[in-house]
Parts: sequence; structure tokens; C-alpha cells
Amino acid sequence: MQKKDQSVAGVIGFLVVLGSMLLLNGCKKIAGLPLQENEDYHSGIKNVFYDGSAWKFIKDRAIEGDSIFYNMYQAIQYSEIDTTEYMKPNRTYIVYTNIAVTTTSSSGSVSTSSYFGRYKVKDAAGKLVAATSWTQYPKEQVKNHLLSLIIPGNYTFETLNNLYTKANTLMPVNYDSLNTKSEIVFNLTNDRASTLMINANPGSVYLSTTVPGLKIATGGYITTNGPVHVAARVVYSQRQQFVWDLIQDRGIRGDSIFNLLHQAVQYSGIDTNEYNNIGRTYLLYTNDAILRKVNGVVTDDCYFGKYKVNGQPATSWADYPKEQVKNHLLSLIALGEYTLSTDTARIYTTTLMPLKYDSLNPSSKIVFYPRTRTTFRINDFPGSQVPRANLSSPGIGTRTSGYPTSNGAVHFVDRVVFYQSK
Repeated sequence: MQKKDQSVAGVIGFLVVLGSMLLLNGCKKIAGLPLQENEDYHSGIKNVFYDGSAWKFIKDRAIEGDSIFYNMYQAIQYSEIDTTEYMKPNRTYIVYTNIAVTTTSSSGSVSTSSYFGRYKVKDAAGKLVAATSWTQYPKEQVKNHLLSLIIPGNYTFETLNNLYTKANTLMPVNYDSLNTKSEIVFNLTNDRASTLMINANPGSVYLSTTVPGLKIATGGYITTNGPVHVAARVVYSQRQQFVWDLIQDRGIRGDSIFNLLHQAVQYSGIDTNEYNNIGRTYLLYTNDAILRKVNGVVTDDCYFGKYKVNGQPATSWADYPKEQVKNHLLSLIALGEYTLSTDTARIYTTTLMPLKYDSLNPSSKIVFYPRTRTTFRINDFPGSQVPRANLSSPGIGTRTSGYPTSNGAVHFVDRVVFYQSK
């Protein structure tokens, strides 16, 4: 049975005590060794020496002690990675706490900031769900992810600065479509804390599109064969992409948030180059926008619930004519780039849906409303009947506004989008 996860606070607490010892007035030695004087200030701890290899470090806190690395230890055992990789000299290691593997969000679901939540698996019914065990993944996938956390060279507080330092991991090149060169980027924040960051470089959209990068939970354990940095979130690389690449990467891999959208594109036969053109605004459906259930019932605010088949919610795209699916996808691509703005005027523009195809929207209109600098709404205008008739507050909000891509403005939407006025 999996051992109980422990908070990273235990690690930090130990380090704070050690740091306090080092700061005692008049203390010139500890453990018989002279202390370095006039050292630059850093909040947190750096270069805590551990008498043993990185492999011993993992085992000591996985199968003994506070068991904080138990889930990672399970991954190593399952993947059959050569454990001597954790004993070879001159390497830097990223080690996962249990919550980096699986952690529950405030909503009760497994968070996508953990491995089991980001890399979903199919259940018996074919639905994508968070994993519950490493054994649900191919061994090669787990092994290669572990290799992406091992970096030849010494990357720690004494060798890094606020500049972005790129390094190569042991993951095979071209294995990960998001990181074909198997790279990782380190830097220290340019402040008194000098926090160690991963993949915070310009163009990165990991883990955030606005403030990218992962703060290492505890950095600078120095083992006999290299530094170890402890991460409490899953580590991966993701940079700005063309929209079609984004749909593929988050549709058939990763958190699979666009799985049903990817199916729609494949089924409809739409030219995927439509997602690679510049000067456009793209609305990307999350799975909820297509199939959403409340208490087991398909809701009317998702595509399969709004556009019923023989009076019943659809169960797959194959229930619809391909032309219908294709033209709806075209209605989610608008001419012009519109995103968050300080200008809160409504923007009336045209989509790629053929004129007169939709009797409710013969002009193929769409209305964007950057209501605030952080809020972006769709078809919110006087007289709008979206998402239902006779609304005092019409329109649909976006789930994620202004997602950065290489070729256009992108907004994630988790409700079906349509145009209807009085």
C-alpha cells in the first residue's frame, strides 16, 4: 500500500534549523569546519551536504524516514531504469516529492500540476482519467520521463545565476514532441531569495502562460555524485507553438484537455492548415465544451447536449454529418487577432464559417468583448440570446484568455459557442 505523503514543510523545517545554526553570532566553525564569511544573502538553503549518492538519498527518504520520495521510488522500480544512473558522477538530479506525482486539487480532482493528472490514461470505457498507478503507463514512458530529470553537469546555486542556463537531459532526443532536443533551463531569480527556477525562460508556457517556470521546493542538496533539487510539481518543457501543434499535444498527450476537439478535427476533414495561419483568433474547445455532464446528465451548454440527435444528446462526432462539424469548427476561427486589451470596446468580426450556412447567423458573425484586462467574453452584446434566451447577462466567458501561440490569439472555451440575437 502506498505510504502516506508528507508535506515538503518537513524538509524546509530541517533546513531552516540548519540555516539558523549557520547564522549564530560568533560561530566560526561547525562540525570542525570553518564557515565562509561575507557570503551573499539567500533566503532558503543552498548546498546542504549529504553523505551518500543521489540513489541513497532517494532510498533513504522513500522506503525509510518520512517517505517523501516513495512515489518516485515506485517509478524507478517499475520503469526498470538502471539505478546506477543515480550513482554516476558530475550530474544534477531532480527528485519528485509524492505530491509531484499525484495530488488532489481543491475541487477533489487530481491536479494537472502532478504527473498522474497531467498524463491521463483511458479507463475501461475509454474515457481519459487521471492515473492511479505507474503501471497504467508504458514502462518506456516512465523511464524516459525519469531520464528527463537527470542532467549531466553540475547545476546548483554556486554555478547558476539570473541568466537562463540551458542544459541537456538524458531523455532520448526526439522522444518528446514538446521538447525534441531534450533540454531543460535553469536560472536563479534576480532578488535576495535567489530561488532556483526550472523552465522559466522567455517563450516558455510551463506551468503558467503569464509567469512561467517552476520554483524548486528545496534546492541544493549536495550528494557524493552531484546536486539534487526537490520538485513538488511535475517537470516538463512547453514553449509557444502553432495552434495545430497545441491542439495535438494537448489533445492526444499531456493533460488531453483538447481530446474531443482533436477528434472533431480528424472526423470533419477540415484542413489542419487553417490552424497554422496568422492574423486570426482561435477558440479552442475543452472537453467540457463538447461533452459535459452534471449528475450523469449531458448538459445543454455543451455541443453534444445543444445539438441533439433524434432528440437525444450525441455520444460521438460520428452522430453528425461531417459538413456540420467542419463548419462549426470554422465558426470558431475569426479573422483578425483579438485578445485581452485595455480597450474594452466590443469587436464585431467575421468567422470562417460559410456565409448563410447558419440561419441564425447568416453573416457568420462573432463578437469579442475584452470587458476587463483579465476578462474576455464571446457574443456578449445587447440583444444576444447566448447562452440562452432572455438573458440579463448574455455571453460566454473564456476558461483561459490570451494563451500565447506562434501564429494567433487563442482562447480556451469550456461551453459551446454560437451566435443568436433577438
